[in-house]
Amino acid sequence: MNRLVLIADDEAGFRDMIAFALEPLGFRCLAVNDGAEAVAQVATRAFDLVMLDQHMPRMNGIEALKQIRSLLPDMPVVMLSGSTEEQGDFEAEVREAGAACCLFKPLELQPLLSAVELHAKRGGR
Repeated sequence: MNRLVLIADDEAGFRDMIAFALEPLGFRCLAVNDGAEAVAQVATRAFDLVMLDQHMPRMNGIEALKQIRSLLPDMPVVMLSGSTEEQGDFEAEVREAGAACCLFKPLELQPLLSAVELHAKRGGR
């Protein structure tokens, strides 16, 4: 039941916090620093869920989401944002781009766990 989650965020502490929350629930986590690394990983490995921060160097989350969609149209992707942008507008934009859902920082544990459980593929690798 070890489902593999890719976490792309340029903040190491944030990536570690997500992995710390998910690993006791049976998820394996691979963390990368930016969207370009996330796209490269998705192109070479099978993941059950991808989590992308919006604001990252080299390639932001929306661009990574679009590239992941072109490679794997059915890959569940959860977008993360710490932005002060209008939340409703951002949510609409990421859903239109193909994200399963959007979570805003600072993350609360229960919504994070619920989103991961809801959207992670169930052994469909």
